[in-house]
Amino acid sequence: MRGQFRKLTLHHSTKAERRFMETLKRYHVPFQAKVWIDGMEIDFVVGRHAIEIDGHPQKVEKNQRLLAAGYIPVHLMNSEASSTVTAQWLITLYNVRNISLRATSNNR
Repeated sequence: MRGQFRKLTLHHSTKAERRFMETLKRYHVPFQAKVWIDGMEIDFVVGRHAIEIDGHPQKVEKNQRLLAAGYIPVHLMNSEASSTVTAQWLITLYNVRNISLRATSNNR
């Protein structure tokens, strides 16, 4: 797991990606960071979900290639990668319990 954290250093990731990773760690959700799938770098893989934290719209071709490789593409905008949004997503998708949802500052 430490290797996954090293991949998300200050100069190789966005603040939203680091925030998303911290939420995954907090709720003990297994993940991989900066994974190469079919020649494309994906921000996170959680189960069969290929998660991209985006600041821009994605190309349809990328989603098609992820689907063909057996992954479910999930795109979160930078603003959606807050712990509240991520926690809600984790509750729904992975049936995670005991998550207290609270607003967080953008200055974290």
